[in-house]
Amino acid sequence: MSSSSEKRLEEIRKRISEIDEQLITLIAERTGFAPEIASLKNSLGASVTDSKREQDICEQTRILCEEHCIECSVALKIIKILMEYNKEVQAEFFRKVDSK
Repeated sequence: MSSSSEKRLEEIRKRISEIDEQLITLIAERTGFAPEIASLKNSLGASVTDSKREQDICEQTRILCEEHCIECSVALKIIKILMEYNKEVQAEFFRKVDSK
């Protein structure tokens, strides 16, 4: 591999690492809202699962994928994992409230 190719590879890898860091920060921010959402749902008498909201998120994901020309199935898998994790966090909040 030529020196310029090695340098470019390192530049790209560095940028990917920066993007990964941003993704983790955004996931943490997104998940940070879960307890407050759970509290609001609890005060409204709503359940953890909101199928309509989940459908809306998936549809918005599809639209964004089309706009950015990326494979929708991969993005949807990621979004669904995030939604499931956030529901787990919310469910834990509900369990704590119920045990008081």
